[in-house]
Amino acid sequence: MASAGISDSAAEIATPDARQLSSGRQVHTLRDGTTDRGEASRHVYHRECLPGLHGRRSYPFIFPASSTFQRGEFGSLGGQLALVQLIGGCFSAWFLVVSGDHGLRPSVALTQTEENMELPTLREIFDAHDGLGSDKWTTYFAAYDSHFARYRQQPITLLEIGVQNGGSLEIWGKYFRSATRILGCDIAEKCRELAFQDNRIAVFIGDANSAETRKAILADTATFDIIVDDGSHIVSDVIESFALYFPSIKPGGAYVVEDLHTSYWEGFGGRSDLELSSMGFFKLLADVVNKEFWRNGRTDFNLLKNYAERYNVALSDIDLDIDEVAFANSICIIRKGVGREENRRHIAGHIFKVNDGAAELPSGSPELVASMRIGDRLKAATEKQEQFVNVTASALDNVREIERLRSEVSDGQLETEKLHASLKSSEAELKSASEALKSSNAELKSASEALQKAQGEIAALRNSTSWKVTAPIRRALTAIRRLSM
Repeated sequence: MASAGISDSAAEIATPDARQLSSGRQVHTLRDGTTDRGEASRHVYHRECLPGLHGRRSYPFIFPASSTFQRGEFGSLGGQLALVQLIGGCFSAWFLVVSGDHGLRPSVALTQTEENMELPTLREIFDAHDGLGSDKWTTYFAAYDSHFARYRQQPITLLEIGVQNGGSLEIWGKYFRSATRILGCDIAEKCRELAFQDNRIAVFIGDANSAETRKAILADTATFDIIVDDGSHIVSDVIESFALYFPSIKPGGAYVVEDLHTSYWEGFGGRSDLELSSMGFFKLLADVVNKEFWRNGRTDFNLLKNYAERYNVALSDIDLDIDEVAFANSICIIRKGVGREENRRHIAGHIFKVNDGAAELPSGSPELVASMRIGDRLKAATEKQEQFVNVTASALDNVREIERLRSEVSDGQLETEKLHASLKSSEAELKSASEALKSSNAELKSASEALQKAQGEIAALRNSTSWKVTAPIRRALTAIRRLSM
């Protein structure tokens, strides 16, 4: 059914038949946003563009295939309605074209900024990619689109630690069309075989945390707008890479750590926050964002001391300027500060019925901030943070002691098991010896009985008449033997 005020020809675009506008562009039926992963697009975009298209104004939209235009949904447009597919690079968009300006606006929240409306999302680029291989978790796409929108059309520089098959570098090249340099680093020698058509891309082979490799990377590009750590995901490597490369992030740039779920897995050196995991480290950076509300200028303690000592790296909250720490599933994005401007409180409205304590003070004034008595609270807040550092160190010592005792108990258990096995072996040997002794005793008893029998027979022989009668003969024979000698 056509909406009120829309011509019959406009309503016919819901049919599969393609039509031609006077502009020569092809008209298509509504396209669904379904990807090859079966996930329906939920993006609805709006932007006025192409003002010279035969006096019409165009509005790009993406609807699910099941969408229909209900009567009165767009009001009375009084002109022709059509869907036009415009091709630009690897991106196709759909446009709702109407004559005149009828104030057409979608009633749902926009998902992209105005200046990036014509650009494809990372997921769209990723799904359309047909070059070198890459893999990303689903949750990364929205996180990247949200935090990287500000860089999309800027001449940025990017470094990715861990490139594996190289496809991510090609995808970043498509995503950041205006990027001037895209570097990758991987420890795998086979990455030397990767070839890129985009001359902005280069790959360094080696351990990103080694002095030699880091020197080579920074010799190529001294600073970066974006660094993505998709390397070994081992806790010690992750924290060391941050300590080494975050200083090379430009003000306002982003440092990203992927696959942080390994922070929970012992095989990657991960355990709990108390045991200084990588996830625990990035959580602690949230305190660095807020340090104006707890650090009172003291330089005699370091919030990151335990991590610095545990992983033997140069890390101090005093030296870090961080404006934002954001988490999504398995990923953390840290945005570097641009030089802290003084944080002020601002007031809106003029009716203060519940609390009018600040109503008389100018919005955004130092006096308004002073009214919160932040300075009076800093000393105690700083002491609490210092206490946290010391308690964590003490708790860590306790954890190590517990681990040592556990190890000793484990060794003791192993030794006990060995002794138990030896005892069982000795018992078996003793049993065997006992059985052998029994057998020997039986044989001895049998021999003793045979001896007694023989002795009895001999005694009987000697007392017999024949023995006595033959006694002279035996004596004669004995004498003869002696003479013959």
